[in-house]
Amino acid sequence: MNDPNRCRQPAAGDIAGTPAAAAQAQYALTVFGRFRVAWAKASMRYRQIAGHRDA
Repeated sequence: MNDPNRCRQPAAGDIAGTPAAAAQAQYALTVFGRFRVAWAKASMRYRQIAGHRDA
């Protein structure tokens, strides 16, 4: 019940090496990537509708 390691806070330096941090970064990248793709599609569609042409 009184396990000293249960609530141990990792040092600032060793957060980046943990698999959880890697998974979190990967998730953030996927979400950002999907958002970027959706944004690109929407802006291209807007340009098409509005009649803008990129030279």
